[in-house]
Amino acid sequence: MPPTLPSPIRRILTHLCGVAMAIAGCHHPDAPVAPGPPIVADPVPDLGAMDAECDAMMAALAAWGTCAHADDGDRAESAGWLEVARDAFEAGKKGHLDDKSQRVVAAACHKARDSVLAAKQRCDAGPRPKGDY
Repeated sequence: MPPTLPSPIRRILTHLCGVAMAIAGCHHPDAPVAPGPPIVADPVPDLGAMDAECDAMMAALAAWGTCAHADDGDRAESAGWLEVARDAFEAGKKGHLDDKSQRVVAAACHKARDSVLAAKQRCDAGPRPKGDY
């Protein structure tokens, strides 16, 4: 004959099982959430020529290094990125890119310029916050 639990423990476990079943049985799944409005894609930027877009990016890099709140590390990073950009752009000029490739490079330079201008704007707003972020 299998061992049985003492009567008070059996009643407590039976009661807890009943409560758990009542909770599980009364729970209704949440209704699905309706989809939100579609997210509009960023508009296609009005791109200039590859040379003009990449020159603007290099000018933004040079300007970022002159921010009054930039530290020596920021200035060194700006100078390093400017050197890399100049080298890459000069190497790209040696090859003959078709129109589609030039548009891709112009778009990349345009996007990079926007990022550098945002970094410059943050730098111009004041010193970098202290601590981990």
